[in-house]
This record gives sequence, C-alpha cells and structure tokens, in this order.
Amino acid sequence: MRKPSYKDVSEGNTGHTEAVKITYDNRFVSYKSLCDFFWDTHDPTNKSSLNFGLSTHLRSAIFCSTEEERKQAQQSKIRRQMKLNRRILTKLSFLISDCEFFVAENQHQKYYLQKHYRLCESLSLRSTEQFVDSYIACKLNGVLALDGELILEKLPQLTRTCLLPKQCKSTCDEIIQDLKTTSAHGSTIS
Repeated sequence: MRKPSYKDVSEGNTGHTEAVKITYDNRFVSYKSLCDFFWDTHDPTNKSSLNFGLSTHLRSAIFCSTEEERKQAQQSKIRRQMKLNRRILTKLSFLISDCEFFVAENQHQKYYLQKHYRLCESLSLRSTEQFVDSYIACKLNGVLALDGELILEKLPQLTRTCLLPKQCKSTCDEIIQDLKTTSAHGSTIS
C-alpha cells in the first residue's frame, strides 16, 4: 500500500503505526531526555489502550536510527520499568533505511490548534503544507494541548517571546481571557 489512509491504518490491516518523527539537534537536547519525555507521555504498560497483540496501529514503539540510540532507548526502558515495577510493552526497532513516514491526513495535523479556527486563520498560512511545516503553528499546538492552567502560563510566554502576526497575538489574548473567565467561575479548565 503506497500511502495508507487513516481508516486503513486504524483498522489494523496495514502494519503501520501512528508515530511522530522527531528530528533533533543533540547540541540542544539529548536522546536520553527525548526517551524520558516519551515515557512520561503515555502508559507503556497498559495492554488494553495499546491494543496489545491485536494491532500495530496504536502500539508503543521507539524507532531508532543508530545503534547508539537503540542502546540509550533500551537503557531508558529498563530504568522506567524498574521505576514502575511493571512490564513495559514498548517495542524498540531500527528504522529500515528506506523506511518512509507518511504525513497524517489534514484533520490530524496540529489537532489542538485546529480547534481554534480563528487562531489558525490568524496565522495567514496559505496551504496545508505551510500549516504542517510552520514552527509557530507547532508551538501553538503544543501549548494548546496542555491542561488549562498550563495554557494560562505558557500561552502568554509564547506571545511575548515569538514574533506573531498582530491578529494572531490578539486571538491568543482572547483565548487567555476566556480561560481566565472560565477559571474565575470555578469551572475546570481543559
């Protein structure tokens, strides 16, 4: 199958796994810290949520590019397994040299940012490719994926430190104000 659809992958018949390809500069972030972050973002021991043994679609996996990455990933897996005192189901695999990552369909790009239509529009990105590749869209999506209280902390920081279009900054300010209002009324922010 050349380029599987999300439906094909989620039905579990293609052998594909939903994954995030990370390109990093080891002068600024270590592979160990990326592995630690990986373990912190999901429960690698939960058989039911990972469809353990049933499908590759939602499995927990680290795809390593080098032997050194594989060793570091294995060491981090052992450390986390000892900390949790439970078996970790995560598979460590080498990337095949001709392995191809497929870009997710549009509705899966910058998922949290897409929930804020006006904010997306304010970025003035003219194509899906620009949206997918945008550093600012990526940063905004990451902040908007956080819990409400953290959004209130991180979104103002982002608007101060990143060069944003005027309309984008204004829309961010509106989101911040809405979250503050929700918080002031005792509602849970999410």
